Amino acid sequence: MFSRVLLISDSTEHPLNDFIPYFETYEDNISVIFCENCNIIDTLETLTENDIVFWEKDNLFTMNEKDKLTELKYLGGAVILFGKSIYDDSAFFIDMFGGTFLRNTSSEKLIVNNDTLYFNSGLDKIELQIISNYGEIFSQYSENSISSISKINNNGLIINGFWLEEIDVNDRQNYIDYIFENINRENVIIELESIEANNNDSLSFNLSMENFQSISELNLVINIENNYLSQFDIHPTERSINMNWEIINLPFGNIKIISELNSELIDSGGGPIAVIDAFSNEGALGKIALQFLEMTILDSTYNELPISSNNGEITFNMDLPQIYFSDNNSIIIGESNIFEIILNNEIEIAGLQFCLQFDSNEILFVRADPTERIPSDWWVGQFGQGSINEIQIASLGSSHILPGNGPILEIEFLSVGEIDTVTSIDFCNSYLFNDESDYLEFNIVNTDVHIFTPEIIINPILIQSENYIDILYPYHSNVFFSGFQMELDFIESEMSNIIGYYESYITSNFVNGTTYHILGFKENMNLNYPKHGTLFTISFNYLNSLENNIVHNNFMFSDNLGELVYSLVNPPIFSDLLIGDVDGNGELDLKDLILIQFNIVLGLEIGLAQREIADIDLNGLIDITDVLLILHNLSF
Repeated sequence: MFSRVLLISDSTEHPLNDFIPYFETYEDNISVIFCENCNIIDTLETLTENDIVFWEKDNLFTMNEKDKLTELKYLGGAVILFGKSIYDDSAFFIDMFGGTFLRNTSSEKLIVNNDTLYFNSGLDKIELQIISNYGEIFSQYSENSISSISKINNNGLIINGFWLEEIDVNDRQNYIDYIFENINRENVIIELESIEANNNDSLSFNLSMENFQSISELNLVINIENNYLSQFDIHPTERSINMNWEIINLPFGNIKIISELNSELIDSGGGPIAVIDAFSNEGALGKIALQFLEMTILDSTYNELPISSNNGEITFNMDLPQIYFSDNNSIIIGESNIFEIILNNEIEIAGLQFCLQFDSNEILFVRADPTERIPSDWWVGQFGQGSINEIQIASLGSSHILPGNGPILEIEFLSVGEIDTVTSIDFCNSYLFNDESDYLEFNIVNTDVHIFTPEIIINPILIQSENYIDILYPYHSNVFFSGFQMELDFIESEMSNIIGYYESYITSNFVNGTTYHILGFKENMNLNYPKHGTLFTISFNYLNSLENNIVHNNFMFSDNLGELVYSLVNPPIFSDLLIGDVDGNGELDLKDLILIQFNIVLGLEIGLAQREIADIDLNGLIDITDVLLILHNLSF
């Protein structure tokens, strides 16, 4: 529940005091603030996740005000915004917070039907219809009828195209009660069970849910680290026995779970709603995460519900220490790459020795560097460097490697072969020692190395506008592919928008506060992406997320048979700000004209920075005037 209500206006023409009686639950803690031509930032600085703001806004928002509203959204607070000129900044409000459309209706009073509000506005009747959290429709029908309201599942921003006082007196209480009912309703909590398991064995883990409403449908995408689990199956529990359940294998170890109403809803309550069965692979070692990438849950009237999630993990039992390589090791022909050797140990290690065998006609050892898990007083020796099919690595010191799970060595190998192939790196004559210099038993897992010529080349482009930065991922491919995944590191704030193309599914998940895990694929696995195009576009708030050190990890592609297709990601190209340069190639050309025309005529989605750059006449809209200005510039 929200503890404080603020009624704010930047004009004394709005009778905010008249609305206090409609907030009886909060009468003891209401603030009325008029701030005409003054600094409202000090007030916004005090906002918390327990606040709800009703704001009558005559003037355009400053950048500082927008930043404070964004912070409040991420905290979980709520803002109800009233005004006639909100459409002047559609890129910020609609793309970041969502929106609706309004139209004339013959309704005589305010009626609340699911997600639709009907009410009086002056002489006209208008309707608000919620379209999505990130609405694409944004239209101005008349002076009193514009895009208006966002969903508030996660206490977002509510945007209206009218003044609060324009709501008929008899309808005001109904309207305000509806807003509070939505903001204060309880989240559905969905959770994946954490378990211990053995590798190369069957396992089961629960999908649980705590819900205060009856549930008619679930649609979930879960990421499971690649090459660990397979052969998924799902079974309902007693709570959900009368729902239809389906589990679908997606590329790269991801799964999609769909549950739909059959004969009975999932009633309110808590506990497991399904059991997921799987088989762990032989190389499943250490601990892996079970992470929700995307979640949609509908109530009994098919309205989307707010969701909180708890990820799970699987810890594979180990009676002995384990030594293994990181996943998906590959090298481009003629180049080098670094592979990690990982130690998973529950006891302290006083020394180690490894022998690595490899085919020197394909790869050569370059060097081995210790990670921070190796104590600083340890000596690391390397013998036989690059000259034979073996390399010896030894390390020891006065202190110990502490219990844990993570890389201990980074090994660089150079590809010297001339054809695409698969070779291997095998452990031989390897030892671990305890503090008594006794040999320890341990498990080891060898690795395959894919030596390849890149079939797909990605050339990221960064486009910067006044308020946003877009990252575009154009690619050229020699093969067809049906899916991809990647990790984007060192991003300091949440993305404002992500756009997939070619009628593909795309989702993202913010991991550990520094990494985005992004997954895209054709839902019909028999279809492919075109050989050339743009994979996707990400938009970030420029002030919070401009990064000069964007790192792409684990960029993988899959064909429609599930085989990996190898790629090369070039360093990002930074595009200087040039109004109209929508594709970020550094010049105004025919491609920019085509992109803007496609956006206007065909509804092609573009990034938030691209939208600002495409608005050449700076009127807040992308329209025929912008097309004509580009044509004019091209003619010169």
